[in-house]
Amino acid sequence: MVYRAVANPSLYHCGYRWVVVDVNYNTESRHHTRDDAERAAERLNKIKAE
Repeated sequence: MVYRAVANPSLYHCGYRWVVVDVNYNTESRHHTRDDAERAAERLNKIKAE
């Protein structure tokens, strides 16, 4: 089961991992905790804003 948590970039909970998927940049990163995944999503948003 995959759960959608936040919008762009998308954060999914997949099994025991959190996956950040950014379709605009075609990137994906896996994290063990939701906090790590949310930080990665924030970094992607900062990169886009620049």
